[in-house]
Formats: sequence, C-alpha cells, structure tokens
Amino acid sequence: MQVYIAGGYNGCLDCSCPISPTGPTCEDLSSAELFNPTSQGFTALPNPMTTPRRGAVAASLPDGTVLIAGGFSGGNILSSAEIYDPSTQTFTAVPNSMTTPRLGAIASSLDAGGVLIAGGSNGSVILSSAEIYDPTTKTFTALPNNMTTPRMGAVGAVIYGGALIAGGSNGSALLSSVELFDSQNFILQPFQLNTARNGSAATTFIGPQPNPGVPSIPFAPPRSVFVFGGQGNSGILDSVEVFRQPQNCPACPA
Repeated sequence: MQVYIAGGYNGCLDCSCPISPTGPTCEDLSSAELFNPTSQGFTALPNPMTTPRRGAVAASLPDGTVLIAGGFSGGNILSSAEIYDPSTQTFTAVPNSMTTPRLGAIASSLDAGGVLIAGGSNGSVILSSAEIYDPTTKTFTALPNNMTTPRMGAVGAVIYGGALIAGGSNGSALLSSVELFDSQNFILQPFQLNTARNGSAATTFIGPQPNPGVPSIPFAPPRSVFVFGGQGNSGILDSVEVFRQPQNCPACPA
C-alpha cells in the first residue's frame, strides 16, 4: 500500500508574505508525491494535477485510481474534479463537475463503488448538501437528502453499509456531532466525538469479519474509524479517538 499526496498550499496563512526572504511566494500547488511506507520515503510524481488545489477531497475508486475534487485555486472555490491513475502516473480531468463548488468537504469511498462528497463551503455558506460520484458514468449526482447539519472541515470514512461523518465547523462553532450515511439518508447519532474538532484526519481500519466461532480483536471490530488531531476549542489537538462499528450491525457482512 502507498499513499498519494497532491496539491495543497506552500505558504503561510497571510498570502502577502514569502516563505523566506529569497523563497517563492505563497501559491496553491498542483504537484504530487508518493509515500512508500516500506522505505519511509517520499518521491515526487513526474506529472502535476490538471489544476492547482488546496482544501480538495480525495477518495480511492474500485479500479485503483483516485478521485480528487473541489478545493480552492486562483481565488475561486472549485467544482472540477480529476482522476489520478497510478499505472500511468498521470492526472486526467473528469469531464463532468460536481453539482456545486466545495472547499473543505468530506469524501468517502463507498462499498457500492461510488464516492460520497458532502458539506464544505461554496464561498457563501457552509453546506449540508451531498452528492455521489459514479466512476462508471463519471458523473456527480446530488442526493435528495442533506446532512443533518452544515459542516466544513469534517471527516468522513467508509464503514459497512455507508459512511461516518464527524466533527467540523458549522460556521459559528466547532462540532462534536456524528452522523451516519446509509446510502440514502444521513442519520444523526446519539453519540459524539469526545472532543469537538475541525480539520482532523480520519482513516478506516478493516479488522476481522464477524465470525461466531472465532474470537474477534476487541480493539478492531469489522471496521473502526480513527480520528486524528485537528483544531479544538483550546488549540491544535494531538489526541486520537476511535469509532468501533458494532459487530451486530445489520449492514455488516456475516
């Protein structure tokens, strides 16, 4: 397994300042690199993205390619998307755009093969709307149902039966609330993150399948979502929390 890192921003928060007295000025990036966990090293990819992007979302597709969508570039919030193909190390623009521009949205691969993209900002408001990318048709389709609350800077991760969305900001406060997407609806959960957090990272750990005859690993039921760091109400966070999907959930495979 390898990790692709693409785009972002190479400057400070104040775009009037250079990185160093002799360095480049702040800019949105189109370059990309590869992290190899075996060698613990980074390698620059030979080809850039089709568009510089920061605050974009990315999610893997069933054929091994990666969808990258939205973000910010050149003073505009983007609705465009592109595909990275690791076999050719090239980025190709998707012919169809998202249904709305999004900065700081969430993206989660889905077991059915598509990608859920939800929330973010369109430059005017923080969004609760969501859409699905279909890799077969290369199209984005708006979902009829919105998230239960607008979120920017939330995290999203695949679980059995859908996706988990947690945290972020609604524009006036950091959020600790959690909702689950079940392929059609967003359902607010009775539990919350232990700490309200914005701009965190999240990943899904796939553990052993439920099997009545085999003891499970207590720390990692079928799928566990780890949420790392982010901005909290009292500063930058280094804490980690985990959502453990119950083994008896109806959507879990037997």
